[in-house]
Amino acid sequence: MPYNSRYNIPAEDSSAESLYRQGRNYETGKGAKQSYPDAFECYRKAAEKGHSRAMHSLGKCYYTGHGVSRSYEKAIIWYKRAADLGNSHAMHSLARCYALGKGVMQSYPEAVRWYRKAADLDNVYAMHNLAECYSKGNGVRQSYEEAVRWYLKAAEKGDARSISCIGDCYCFGHGVDKSYEKAVEWYRKGVEKNDSYSINGLAWCYYHGRGVDKSYEKAMALYKTAADMGNSYAMHSIGSCYFYGHGVERSLAKAVEWYRKAADLGNAYAIHSLGWCYINGKGVKQSYEDAVELYEKAARMGNSYAMYGLGWCYEKGKGVRMSYLEAVSWYEKAAELGNYYAMHNLGECYEKGKGVEQSNEMAFDWYMKAAEMGDSKSISNIGECYYYGRGVEQSYENAIMWYSRGMELGNAYCTYGLGWCYYYGKGVEKSYEKAVKWYSLASDQGNSYAMYGLGWCYYYGRGVEQSYEKAVEMYSKAAEMGNSYAMYNLGWSYENARGVEQSYDNAFYWYKKSAEMGNSYAMYGLGECYFYGHGVEESVDKAIKCYLKAAEMGKSYASLRYEAFSDLNEDESP
Repeated sequence: MPYNSRYNIPAEDSSAESLYRQGRNYETGKGAKQSYPDAFECYRKAAEKGHSRAMHSLGKCYYTGHGVSRSYEKAIIWYKRAADLGNSHAMHSLARCYALGKGVMQSYPEAVRWYRKAADLDNVYAMHNLAECYSKGNGVRQSYEEAVRWYLKAAEKGDARSISCIGDCYCFGHGVDKSYEKAVEWYRKGVEKNDSYSINGLAWCYYHGRGVDKSYEKAMALYKTAADMGNSYAMHSIGSCYFYGHGVERSLAKAVEWYRKAADLGNAYAIHSLGWCYINGKGVKQSYEDAVELYEKAARMGNSYAMYGLGWCYEKGKGVRMSYLEAVSWYEKAAELGNYYAMHNLGECYEKGKGVEQSNEMAFDWYMKAAEMGDSKSISNIGECYYYGRGVEQSYENAIMWYSRGMELGNAYCTYGLGWCYYYGKGVEKSYEKAVKWYSLASDQGNSYAMYGLGWCYYYGRGVEQSYEKAVEMYSKAAEMGNSYAMYNLGWSYENARGVEQSYDNAFYWYKKSAEMGNSYAMYGLGECYFYGHGVEESVDKAIKCYLKAAEMGKSYASLRYEAFSDLNEDESP
């Protein structure tokens, strides 16, 4: 049988269909030795004979650079020729090029137009991607309902990826009523088709106990199955399981290992998580520089958490030169993507005038945006804004309302805020007993201000039986957590033998720690220690310096004390 010597094509079997099939054999290595150049030549010859599938395959060769120099522009030419002949796969490929801006000017509307043409010809890939466009609002008005409609069309034709996406829609209530049970039902359908995304989705349900009984062990097993199939999201989740010790023995080293595997596959969440590990020195040697590099990579991929992380790095000067302007810029980018951590930090920037003109009103607005998304820290800030009338009309009643909302979410500061309001009768009827109740709850949650407040109640016997000993106990707990007010009161207790044996040394120690944190009362107390030589060598000069500092910090009787000693020194001058 005579052959074309170069391309090994039977001379008498050179019809377009035969050429196309031979090209497939060369491309896949099935029925012929795998060869992209030979595949390309077969597709070219068949395409020139008007074979639409060959035209599409020729376009893919140009797109991928298989067997020919890559040229997105030439890929577009052949995709269009095939599309004009009604080839739905070519229409889908053309849509992808418009979506990505490959060989043509990027245009989501054009991408949608071609996806729709292909979808109308029952192309399931186009149906799925059209649903994605509706889900994200790319080239069309965003509509989860339309997204679900197209996912369902594709799912009915057996598209496993769309089946998984329907599960996601039920999981998050996108375009349908939220139902974890139905999400599980759809994920199981995908699992039957061996779809890694469905397996990963079902694992998520087991991990969080959504629609099924919580089981870290079952979640881990499913995550591993999906990871073995190359699913980077599952790899990232395995890393998190190792990080928290959920379903496996905790191992930060293995967490980093799995984060890195997912990151190497381009998973932005994993890249961010790896950066976080470098920030905090978890499973790797701490390196702010490496963290910034990873955050920048994930941020370029549109990850809002990485953008927020970069903002934090610029605000604190970690791994980069400190820049409040850059911090605000990254916080804004993350906030635009709905990241409430960034919204909260933007509120703080406006409140403190970092990188922006100080504005309590703008701070309030950003806190409110984050609070509406459920951020308990911002809910606490909203309560503070209403309590003090910062950026909003002062209202103790509204402060109480927001503190209550934050308390229900487990925010210890909001719980403490409720105690404060009851203690002073702000927005509610004064009740030391209720103040103690909320202080106690917040104290159990680890809030140092509540510990200090509870200590105060014990000291004066308000709402509880008076006890200097219990007061000192609570002051000590709060002081160890860095609360300067508690440090001062602890110093006072040691100086005046309230609940503890008198000790000027301990009094001086705690006054000094508190004063170093800017507490004016402690600064005055430190001056008294120097003046009387209590716990430290007597020094009028050092006492005067402390009185002056306390006076500058707003302590009125420290000012009088300073003036008195200044006059005394003037009288004694030669």
